[in-house]
Amino acid sequence: MKKIQFVKDGYEIVVNIRRNIQNETTKYVEADAYYNDFGNYRILVLGDTVEKVVELATHELLTNHPFEKIILDY
Repeated sequence: MKKIQFVKDGYEIVVNIRRNIQNETTKYVEADAYYNDFGNYRILVLGDTVEKVVELATHELLTNHPFEKIILDY
């Protein structure tokens, strides 16, 4: 498993690449992503390249993260 960690907009994001199948017939990447400080909120991301999976995970976490929901409900 490959782990990619980076900081974006003040949040430390972790993307774990669970499967990466790249051959002439199949292009498939499976990963889970989460905030390093808030590991209970995880998302599953599927894509055809590692770069695309990281991009999708980053976008999804930063636009639909649980902190907004907690603040809005409060």
